[in-house]
Amino acid sequence: MDFSQRLEKKIKINVGTDSYHVHEYLLHKDMNFCGTLRNGALEINESPEMFGTFVQWLYTRQFLKEPKLKVALELWIFGGKITCQKLQNFTMNFIRDYHYDLNQYMGVEDLRYVFAATKDDIEENHLKAFCVALLHHQNNQQSSVVADILLKVPDAIDPYLLHDSDCNYYRKRVFSDPRYRTEDNNCRFHNHSDDEDLYLVCDSEPYVL
Repeated sequence: MDFSQRLEKKIKINVGTDSYHVHEYLLHKDMNFCGTLRNGALEINESPEMFGTFVQWLYTRQFLKEPKLKVALELWIFGGKITCQKLQNFTMNFIRDYHYDLNQYMGVEDLRYVFAATKDDIEENHLKAFCVALLHHQNNQQSSVVADILLKVPDAIDPYLLHDSDCNYYRKRVFSDPRYRTEDNNCRFHNHSDDEDLYLVCDSEPYVL
């Protein structure tokens, strides 16, 4: 079966009150798309705005319309649910570039969402790692602000202290700004299999020269 034939079959996906008709082939490409099959349709318990951005990426592998940061964070979490590393890595690039372009740090509500959504993760979580590294870098300039954030986001305290301990051991990372996607650290917060050749698998370009 050629590509055009595979694209003919569509699956109806219900997201809240919204519905999407997505080509089935794309839902099997680079991911393990799961859902509850009901009357021939998949029921997805996610925000319509996030899922609309996912469908946009699914067809174009780009964000044609720049999503809100909260939507991007939700999208990264969703990428983990469907085991789509390419979606997570593309979204992570956006999250890092977003903060770099605005020269900002992440707000309390977004941090609260990330740490609540990832607190039960057993394996290493790169979104959590980015947020912790961002907080640690912010602490170099705004220590009182970070102290207040940790009081408001208690789920971040243990990961932050663990990262701080690592930074004291590996001094070179203490002042490393996680927002900078240079050639040397472009994949720092990506999900890649240990046996993957990054030069072949990761086609994202550095953002900061």
